[in-house]
Amino acid sequence: MSSWPTTPDRGRGQGSARDARRVLRTAASGASLAFFPEGTFEDTPGLLRFHAGAFVAAVRAGCPVAPAVIRGTRQALQLHRGLAYPGVIEVELLPALPVPAADDAAAVSNLRQAARSAILERLGEPDLAP
Repeated sequence: MSSWPTTPDRGRGQGSARDARRVLRTAASGASLAFFPEGTFEDTPGLLRFHAGAFVAAVRAGCPVAPAVIRGTRQALQLHRGLAYPGVIEVELLPALPVPAADDAAAVSNLRQAARSAILERLGEPDLAP
């Protein structure tokens, strides 16, 4: 998937819809996808609000979600600094969440909240979502 954009252009309109269709086709084909549902990186410890896109794709494609907890990135990859600092980055893969039976807004919301809860339980940082 080398042609896949690594950074979405949030203001593209039609490009965003095209990207969403591509994500759904890729997921439906059985490929694994990785998302960072916070959509940004902050200096302040804590889990930000999750955007719904990854969870919409998972529900529509009927794919389970395997949350992951990533620790150590704030120390190694500090904002406004061109170089990474030496450090340890840990990745903990959590048990996959089942695919919701329904394909609606409630299923998306429930899946997003289940992923947030699982990550917060293991992360050891505060919940910064409004």
